[in-house]
Amino acid sequence: MKQILWSTSIIFALASTVVGSSDTDGDSHLRGLRNPITNPTDDVSLGTFRMLSELVEKEEELENDETYMPPQVKETPKHTPVSKSESASAKAGLQFPVGRIGRYLRQGKYATRMGAGAPVYLAAVLEYLCAEILELAGNAARDNKKSRIVPRHITLAVKNDEELNKLLGGVTIASGGVLPNIHAVLLPKKSAK
Repeated sequence: MKQILWSTSIIFALASTVVGSSDTDGDSHLRGLRNPITNPTDDVSLGTFRMLSELVEKEEELENDETYMPPQVKETPKHTPVSKSESASAKAGLQFPVGRIGRYLRQGKYATRMGAGAPVYLAAVLEYLCAEILELAGNAARDNKKSRIVPRHITLAVKNDEELNKLLGGVTIASGGVLPNIHAVLLPKKSAK
């Protein structure tokens, strides 16, 4: 209802400023014009007066109608939310940095051209190998009743796994030690009774 009354007052204010008022002394340039609201004499003033009175009647009918709902004004956000850029690792669902691996591949001059999927594939392979080694090293740490993985556990994990031992056969892990192994010949002989 406040919106209806507000719009009615706006219409009257616009009509009086467009046509002018003969009563005010400050508006000397509008002195000869008639106000259609107070003095509807000529055809234009009568038409404007009828139109405004019809608008007022319609607004009064709407005001008395109990089912009438005034139009809701949608509040537009001050700024549209910008979607955050997603990293290549997040797009691929990986933890290893796809962009950094791609940069290393480009800087290493391994090839003159490189496909877009090459760093993603390499990151996925490296992540899988690390997860496999960490799982086996965690098992070795748990077997030794330790809660922290140390290089010794990684060495035991790699040396006890056939495929990883073949892959990392020429790799030396610092502070890793060796597998516990004593040749059978060196063991003391059992005495027969």
